[in-house]
Amino acid sequence: MTSFEKLFERYLSGEINSQDTRELMKMINEGEYDDWIKHRIDKVINEEPYQYQQLSQEKGDIILKNILQKNEQTKEVEFRPQHTRNYIKYGVAIAASISLLVIAGLFF
Repeated sequence: MTSFEKLFERYLSGEINSQDTRELMKMINEGEYDDWIKHRIDKVINEEPYQYQQLSQEKGDIILKNILQKNEQTKEVEFRPQHTRNYIKYGVAIAASISLLVIAGLFF
């Protein structure tokens, strides 16, 4: 498991401090882990009881690029991790779904 994966999992489990959160966000913004992040989001979504429409690779890349660009435009916020993994899992799935629906709405 890479240091990025460890930080990401600690973030999801709520066991990360603000310095590590900043490091994780820096690594995400660098774009080296985009494919891993997409795979992780797919894994969370597919473990849910509902199946979502699969996007093409091209549309997924466009959505990820838009999300990362929006992240660059936001000011730094100190995150307060949740203590319950299930809430984080549902939060990630809901946020990803909303992002996909909003961005998909912009393209159609």
